[in-house]
Amino acid sequence: MTTNQIARNLLYEEIASDNINILRVRELCRDNPGLVASGGLRIRVWSILLLGESGAVGEDVGLMNPQEPCGEMHVLEADVKRTRAGMDSFRSSSWRRGLTDILQIFCLSHNIQYKQGMNEVAAPFLYLNPPPHGEALSFVLFEAFVCRYLENFFCKDDSAYLFKAFRMFHLLLVYVDPQLAQHLQEQQFVPELYSPQWFLTLYSRGLDLHLVLRLWDMMIAVDDPAFTFFVGLALLREKRERLLLADSSDIPEIISDMHIRGEDGVDGLVLLALELYRKIPRCFLRYLRVCCVHTPELAPLPTPWKRSYSGGALVPDGMAALRAGEEARTEYTSRRTDDDCDAYSQAMACQSVRKCMMLSPSEFISAALPISTAETGNSSEEPGDVGSSAISFRGQSQEHTQMVVIDIRSSEEVDVSGGGSLPTSLQMEPDFLDQPDALEKWLDHFDSMRGLPICIVDMPPSQASSGALWKRLLLGQGDGISPNSVQYGETALQSRLFGGFLSNAFTKPPCDDRSPFQKAEMAAIADDSSRAAVRLAVMLQKHNFSRVVVLDGGFPALVSQLFQSRGKVEPVIINHDHDKWSNFIVISGRSHCSSDLQAAREAQILKRSKKYPMNSSFKMSHDLSEMESTNIALEVATRLGHNHMRKILEDKMKSIQHR
Repeated sequence: MTTNQIARNLLYEEIASDNINILRVRELCRDNPGLVASGGLRIRVWSILLLGESGAVGEDVGLMNPQEPCGEMHVLEADVKRTRAGMDSFRSSSWRRGLTDILQIFCLSHNIQYKQGMNEVAAPFLYLNPPPHGEALSFVLFEAFVCRYLENFFCKDDSAYLFKAFRMFHLLLVYVDPQLAQHLQEQQFVPELYSPQWFLTLYSRGLDLHLVLRLWDMMIAVDDPAFTFFVGLALLREKRERLLLADSSDIPEIISDMHIRGEDGVDGLVLLALELYRKIPRCFLRYLRVCCVHTPELAPLPTPWKRSYSGGALVPDGMAALRAGEEARTEYTSRRTDDDCDAYSQAMACQSVRKCMMLSPSEFISAALPISTAETGNSSEEPGDVGSSAISFRGQSQEHTQMVVIDIRSSEEVDVSGGGSLPTSLQMEPDFLDQPDALEKWLDHFDSMRGLPICIVDMPPSQASSGALWKRLLLGQGDGISPNSVQYGETALQSRLFGGFLSNAFTKPPCDDRSPFQKAEMAAIADDSSRAAVRLAVMLQKHNFSRVVVLDGGFPALVSQLFQSRGKVEPVIINHDHDKWSNFIVISGRSHCSSDLQAAREAQILKRSKKYPMNSSFKMSHDLSEMESTNIALEVATRLGHNHMRKILEDKMKSIQHR
């Protein structure tokens, strides 16, 4: 008995059981390409995976008649006539009426205008459940499919998320194949020119319908909205050599000829996409998901859908809310708004305008520690991928993949800050980037690291002016700095801390008026312009090093995450002086990088003061007398060797004492 036959028998047994294990069904379909098609169970399997065990509707149930036209109705009707026009069934009046009703009711139900591409996505579902009795099941499958994989592209009336998807796809290509990404960029062939139909129709446009169904079998089995990016990435990788040899006049022809040929072509493409998918950091996968849907998390089971009926016809949830009145309608359309999702959308928007992929501190820790979270006693996993080894630096075999860490903090920075060092990292001074000959020799030596994931750790720039820093450092005074007056890479102190590395002002940013997060995006672009880690990452990418990331938030964010998740920094960081570090990030204007650390530190101090109330000498800064604050400033100036300021403070102390 072949492997496919064994898998088919297991699938038959699972879907015939009284208590279906949906995750097991998904696993069988994902690990055995072509299984759903060969088993003749596509409608049943899709219903289970998209709607849940009890979510399907019967064939005797019709679909309600729409009572009014939706927005862009004339475009919808024109697209219906063009949909699969080469097939006799799609040219029939009953099929066109059925497709029109599905699209029209979907738009009315979700209070949106019709958008081109919806017709291509709905057509395969109508093909599986043809009129006159299949429209209701076609509709509920189509609605679940769109809301699970394409929600932000179709259910929002602006195109901001689609344009973010183009930018994120470029960053993904830079991470996996920087040479190809750079070539396409130089030829001005950006994702906006070739990927819209990929993302909006999930590759159904121009692909034979039986191949679309086979491809979607696997996409539904993988069940990650982000996977659509990797199918496109696999398509480009299959034509990589031709694309690298082509110029701007030949590339469009190669892209247009980028068809999936035959069932073996579909299976091979999906396997390549899965291989690429498993090598991408989880944090970036979450951003890719937020491009497509409202949440960065993977829902393990299908979302339960409410079903109501009128006269034997299905009434979609949104239409029922519309009939119930404005209050119910408002509740329905806003049921998926969430502050956390908005925060993730903003983080995704910031990532989209950066020059390279950012790695979250929690994922850095899990890649740096080749031990399970159970052994640490604290989990560094992020929500949405619990137990998923496929979406990390760990492969299917659970073996730990080596990660190369480059610490590009200056030696002076390390000594003054008390932050400690990364014991397994390669050390590099920031000003080394301004020595072309030495850097070229270093790159030749570093060539042996190609193919391994590379993470660059730096100290992000201070967000305060030099005058404000000295006020904080010596006098503990606030400086009244507002978010609008943040300075990037312009002070003498920053120049000293960065070893002379100050990048030029950024050029036109890769963001536009479509984005609702322009202010945050501009801050991210400015942050990139002043970070040595980003500069080194771009340099490595230009030398065709793949899998290069920068630690998001830099070294301060790593310290904060370690204290938050593990309560200690060892063994990821050694020689860490907690008190010295806490003082450093505050006086250097970097407290924004370590808010979690400060909260943890304050909690520890409060706990200690409660435990030893009689012996505690802790005071809030506003409770200090002038002599106490000046004395603290004098100690800091003495420790840092600032003789001029020490003399000023000594004179001030004498003046206070003689009052």
